[in-house]
Amino acid sequence: MGREGTLAVLAAMLVGLAAFRMVPPRAEAQAVSCPPNQVGKLDGRAMCGALGELSGGERRVLGLPLDINQATEAELDALPGIGAQLAQRIVVERKAHGPFTDLNALQRVPGIGPGKLRLLAGRATARAARP
Repeated sequence: MGREGTLAVLAAMLVGLAAFRMVPPRAEAQAVSCPPNQVGKLDGRAMCGALGELSGGERRVLGLPLDINQATEAELDALPGIGAQLAQRIVVERKAHGPFTDLNALQRVPGIGPGKLRLLAGRATARAARP
């Protein structure tokens, strides 16, 4: 590469650096102001605002385990190792025999054994049934 080629490469690099510097810095995290009477705890995490029941999608976004006693077929289907058919069996079993007492109780559903339970650990839970 001749002198002109080298200068062209250096010019391109400088333009790239200038463009890089023009990118605004990442915004700093904003502090959240929460009135003391609205601070609560959900699954061991501090939350602000009304803490009513969260949907399965909301729980997933917050990194909270999915409650198998409240989850819809679609929400169960999104869990690792659970497909549409197994999700349907879980809902049918839950309706026929009541809520699951814990995650191990899922083994009463045909197709769920220790291997599936290992996949679900930390991603699903069986919370107490609500009135």
